[in-house]
Amino acid sequence: MLVSAAWIVPAVFGALNQVAQKRLFGGEVRLPEILFAVGDWLVYAFLTPAVFAVSQRWPIARPYVASRVAFHFSVSLLFCAAWALPVTVLRAVLLPQFLRGGPAASFVSWLFITFPFGVAVYLCVVGIEHATRYFVEARDRGLELARMSEQLSNGRLAA
Repeated sequence: MLVSAAWIVPAVFGALNQVAQKRLFGGEVRLPEILFAVGDWLVYAFLTPAVFAVSQRWPIARPYVASRVAFHFSVSLLFCAAWALPVTVLRAVLLPQFLRGGPAASFVSWLFITFPFGVAVYLCVVGIEHATRYFVEARDRGLELARMSEQLSNGRLAA
């Protein structure tokens, strides 16, 4: 999926940011920190197809707008947990010195950190799925209209 591949861009920027921050402030550039910055973003790439599937199955459309918005907001919280868990594992493997209070405390801490951003990302991906679907539907309707118009013209000509 192209949207999943798009997460490579912020992953690269995350790695560049990690290197730039270390260089600017005189720190040592360490590979585990760069890998964590990249891995954190790439978790989104793996979650994006699932978000697309949920969005396609339960689109925000009439007459269910209010209930679907509430549903997607709830699913966005689950998305945050689905993001926080592998990132916590990644952090435990690459940066164990940052696990304060153990893995469970680190997971809960990361979960609360991700809520605002994770919800926004989930809703943006849902928006991208909806926009893509509406574009395809509009294009298909236009093609069908052109075919019908051609058939009408041919019928008039034949009559």
